[in-house]
Amino acid sequence: MGCDVLPIPDPFLALDPQTGEARVLLDSLGHYGRDHRWSPDGERLAYSDACFRDCLPHGAETRMVYVMNADGTNRHVVSLWRNNGKLEPNPFGTKSRPIWAPSGERIAYTRCMNCELGGLNYEVFTIDLDTTDGINLIRLTDNSYGDYVEDWSPGGSTILYRSARATSDDARDKSPDIYEISADGSGPRKKLMRSDSLLGKAHPRYGPRGERYAYTEWPEPDSVDNEIYIANVDGCEDSDEMKNKRQERCAPRQLTDNDLDEREIAWSPDGSKIAFRAEYEYMTYLPNGGHIYVINADGTGLKKLTSGDPVYGRPEWRPPSH
Repeated sequence: MGCDVLPIPDPFLALDPQTGEARVLLDSLGHYGRDHRWSPDGERLAYSDACFRDCLPHGAETRMVYVMNADGTNRHVVSLWRNNGKLEPNPFGTKSRPIWAPSGERIAYTRCMNCELGGLNYEVFTIDLDTTDGINLIRLTDNSYGDYVEDWSPGGSTILYRSARATSDDARDKSPDIYEISADGSGPRKKLMRSDSLLGKAHPRYGPRGERYAYTEWPEPDSVDNEIYIANVDGCEDSDEMKNKRQERCAPRQLTDNDLDEREIAWSPDGSKIAFRAEYEYMTYLPNGGHIYVINADGTGLKKLTSGDPVYGRPEWRPPSH
C-alpha cells in the first residue's frame, strides 16, 4: 500500500547541536521528500513526497504523506481513503505537513481540497495509522480559507494551525493568524494571535510542556526579516472578552533581534533551546535552503551549526532516547 519513489542525492542529516558535526542518516527522503517529523519514540519519520501516475489509481499525480522506519525501511503511504471497500492512497489533493500525535497513533496533515481545479483551499485532517478498524479520518477545518497544520500539543488535546481569514481589504488583515483547535474536532477554534505584518505569523510550535509556543514574524509591519517570539497559550486567545486579561502575561516575548531571517523553528525536547533555519535577508530568499542555527530559549547563546553552501532546512530534534 505504497508508492515507489525515485531517490535523489540530497541526504537527510543528523547534526550535533554542540559541535555542528553532521552524519548521514538516510541518502534521501524519496524523490521530493520534505516536511519531515520524528515520531514521539524516535523510531519513525513522517514526511510528504511526490507520488506519480504509475502508483496511483485513476492515473493521478499528487503529493502524499508517508511514514517509514528511521533506517529507511517500510516506507508506505498513510494518507489513505476507502475506494470500493478497499483502502488506497487518496489520489485527490496535495497532502503535506504531517504532524504526529503524542501517542504516535495518529497523524495530522494539510490537504488541498480543490487543487485539481486550480484552487487553493487547504484544510486540516487527522487520520489513524493502524488501519485495522479503518482510517478514522477527521476533518478539523471546513471553510474557504487556507488552513495549514503546524503542531500537535504535547498533551494531545489540541492542534496549532495557521489561517488567513480576511475581514477587510487591508493586506495585513489577509496575513495568516495562529489558531488552536481540539484534536478530536470538538469545540470551537481559538485564535491565539493576530498578525500585524504583511506576511503574518509562521512556523508556530508548542513548547515541550504545551504551556507556551514559539513562532516567527516580522518585528515591525514593514520589516524585511523574521524574528522568533515566544508566547503563552492558556487564557491568551485573541478575543474581545480576553482583551482585559491578556496584559503582560500574554504579551509575546521577542527572542531574537538580528539580521537573520529566521524560519522553520523547533524546540529541543527539554525546552532549553530552539533550532531554526535562517537566511541573511528576506529579500535575498534562498530557494534551496539556508543554514541551521540553535539558540537558548532565553535568547542567549546563538550558534551556527552548518557551514559551506546554504542548502540546509527544516531542523527537527530527535527524541532524547536517540
